[in-house]
Amino acid sequence: MSKNLDAKRGGTYFTCFLCNKALKCDTFPNAEEGIEFNSNIVCSNCFLPYADMQQLNQQQNKNTISTIDSSINSESGNTAYFFGDESKFDYKKEHEKLASDLQNSLSEHRYWVDIIVQRSDTMKNMAEVQNISLQEITNEWTQSHVEEYKSKGGDVKEAKKGIITRLEAYGYIYSCYKDHLKKIEDLMLKIPKDDVKLIKHMIQTVINWDIASAQASLMGSVKFAQSLDVKDDEIIKYCGVNFLLIKQ
Repeated sequence: MSKNLDAKRGGTYFTCFLCNKALKCDTFPNAEEGIEFNSNIVCSNCFLPYADMQQLNQQQNKNTISTIDSSINSESGNTAYFFGDESKFDYKKEHEKLASDLQNSLSEHRYWVDIIVQRSDTMKNMAEVQNISLQEITNEWTQSHVEEYKSKGGDVKEAKKGIITRLEAYGYIYSCYKDHLKKIEDLMLKIPKDDVKLIKHMIQTVINWDIASAQASLMGSVKFAQSLDVKDDEIIKYCGVNFLLIKQ
């Protein structure tokens, strides 16, 4: 089972084993103790395609799904669904390792990751309401970040110091997400054809939006740094990403 027992603001966080979303699980029995559930955790975004795939597996292999428990994520309203060990994917272990590796890579930047994930959910909702594409909402948020930084004013030296911190954090997180997506896409080549639909759904509804949020945060920082006369080669050094190659 993929889980993240990151004690934060008094709560325990578990991770959806499909999309890696951190779910705050204060209402789970003994969650604060990090209880070991013998199950998988699936968030509400992944639940329906996951359940559909399990129904197909049940028809083909006579497997059964055991819903153990459910709880509401107290911060985002997301629901976590628990499935017994009867429901397994051929690629489960490898996918869980990728999820664990990603969480470990991001652990030292949890503050900035939480910001990106929160923005990701908001961006997705706004794009749906405005009926605009992922690229359009990403560009819109990039510019809003630039305007936000400029509106703060203040000492230029302090502004540069603050934006360098963001360049380092957002660049690193963006690179981790992109690397994770590449590994997920490689994994898709190894799994049963019927399961690919689920992975594509996860990419479209979760991973792509997290990447878009990270990109908007990164590029907003880049553009603000440029307005402070920070040279492009210095920006690339700080963020570790050749931002000139990022599509906008």
